[in-house]
Amino acid sequence: MDQRLNLVTLAVADVAASVEFYRQAFGWEPAFVVEDTAFFDMGGVVLGLWSGMSDELGREADPPAGAVAMAQNMRSVEDVDEAIAQASAGGATVVVGAHTQPWGGYSGHVADPDGHLWEIAYNPDWPLDEEGRIVLPW
Repeated sequence: MDQRLNLVTLAVADVAASVEFYRQAFGWEPAFVVEDTAFFDMGGVVLGLWSGMSDELGREADPPAGAVAMAQNMRSVEDVDEAIAQASAGGATVVVGAHTQPWGGYSGHVADPDGHLWEIAYNPDWPLDEEGRIVLPW
């Protein structure tokens, strides 16, 4: 797996309120907002705000305040499967196996020994440049 970080996703209770906070507090404008998700182009890394993390992970309650999932995007579905297998072999816990997502991509989540979440994802709408950085289409 390449040594890179594409996306940091913050679990939030209310995406609209969080977007407004980042606008007012930091002067940031999102590249894209839809229902329970917002994305900010941070110059090579994407910051995501998402209110659906507990649903994705099959948890009954919303994640605690400050919950974060880091992500690495891959170039293909096969690359996702290979990366999750490699991570698992190296000691990661597979929290949710890779599967087709409602947003049109394919991803799964693994956790490091301290429980920090990594999403390994393929998003057909987010191509990667030669260095593996996300190229947002908006």
